[in-house]
Amino acid sequence: MEYIGHKSDDGVNREQALIEHLNGTSALCSEFARRFTMEEIGKLLGLYHDVGKYSIGFQKRIQQNGPKVDHSTAGAQLLGKYFVPFAFCIAGHHSGLMNLGVRGDIDNGTLVARMRKKLVGILDYSAFKNELPELSVNKKLFRLSVIPFQLCFSQECYFPVW
Repeated sequence: MEYIGHKSDDGVNREQALIEHLNGTSALCSEFARRFTMEEIGKLLGLYHDVGKYSIGFQKRIQQNGPKVDHSTAGAQLLGKYFVPFAFCIAGHHSGLMNLGVRGDIDNGTLVARMRKKLVGILDYSAFKNELPELSVNKKLFRLSVIPFQLCFSQECYFPVW
């Protein structure tokens, strides 16, 4: 199956393969993040920001004009387990930054609620594993990315229990 990332709505019916979109966004994010020496983090966030588009629900949306589905929570969950600000970036890449919330949040628009959301059935995005490299976060890179946030977040925020 070819996964579609974007489709033009100008009547020309141009499509962009999802893997092409992810690789392109990854390159752009890496370039933008170079200004603050975080190219690898930019590359990682760009590559995984739309993994939710691998879900059946999203593919039905884009190929058959189906109902809107959440596609940003998947990447937020995937990378947020390594570092919470990664989850903020990905979860808010269309809607903007959201409140963190509290541990008990289930469905109120907070990041905690999104991180607890079950992505099963038509929201299952596991097909990304067929096209993207296995996710591995370089521990040195992770330590470098934490430095700017050390004054802002407690240790609990780095590794929350969603």
